[in-house]
Amino acid sequence: MKSSRLKLFSCILIIVMLFSLFGAVTAYSYGPTAPNNEYCYIRAVKSGKYITVPNGTVSNGKEIKIYSGDVTASQRWHIYTYSDGYSIIRSAINSNYYLSLKNSTSTNNAKLTIEYFASGTAIPSRAIFMFIGDASLGITYIINKSTLAEHAMIKVLEAYGGSISDGTNIVNYDAHEGIDAARNQYWVIESTTRTTYKWAYDLVDSGGHCDWDSSSIYTDMVTEAAYAWNNRLNATIFRKDSLSVVQDVKIIDALQNPSNTQTFATTSADTKKITFYTIPMDALPGDVVRMHTVTHELGHCLGLYESSQQGNIMTQGGLAYGTSISLDDVATYKLT
Repeated sequence: MKSSRLKLFSCILIIVMLFSLFGAVTAYSYGPTAPNNEYCYIRAVKSGKYITVPNGTVSNGKEIKIYSGDVTASQRWHIYTYSDGYSIIRSAINSNYYLSLKNSTSTNNAKLTIEYFASGTAIPSRAIFMFIGDASLGITYIINKSTLAEHAMIKVLEAYGGSISDGTNIVNYDAHEGIDAARNQYWVIESTTRTTYKWAYDLVDSGGHCDWDSSSIYTDMVTEAAYAWNNRLNATIFRKDSLSVVQDVKIIDALQNPSNTQTFATTSADTKKITFYTIPMDALPGDVVRMHTVTHELGHCLGLYESSQQGNIMTQGGLAYGTSISLDDVATYKLT
């Protein structure tokens, strides 16, 4: 759908000095948890994939892995948080099965498993976790209780070896410092309740494609973000422009937005342009943050509006999602 009126999206993101993104991992604050202790999904920021019980069947000691979203009980978890900030994470398949670390929690690559505990059983520290991060950004580390020492994170959950492949084990590993280095250790707590935020305009042509060309210094990031959207939506929507097709969106750079110097990017349905403002973009603390902005702007091209829901790529102000696209983002696209 196209509009003769100017429709302009501005990404004005507030830099939040999250405890570990810009310095040593020496302090923490409680991260996001499921709203009202409802069932939730737990999504890896780097891969966009979910903590999953393989094959949807529970057994004591079964290894837990990441898989693409399938919206089944195998990926739904009930997080109950105690008053001291520690949490237990139970499976929607059977509430007597808890996420737990296998073998020693003090060594690298200890695998995340699911473990049976009868009702009324005292839960050991290997099955107790804390979410440490920033609820306003929607990102979190997941730390086993036994690896928190004097308010310092020692080890956190991550996908083994940084892999983004289905079937990758989740393991305990040394906490990394710096927003880009820690990308594999960030998680998003995603609600099972869908919240959509459709816009009335998009830059997708009548053939179902959005053909783009770029003179931006962020072209490599645009390529990565376009791939992420196509992969998540299971369709080739974003295509690099060619001589044989009409261009749907042009991607350019400018130094600053004259109306607001803190604006990182704008997308206009009227001029069919995405503009990245290089001065504020380059001041961002890492490529993961810049990738969020780029992926967010491509979402506007698909007809997605700004979201206020924690964990969505279209949430304005969420600085550390990279290209991690949520179920809300997907559901909203299907409405356009």
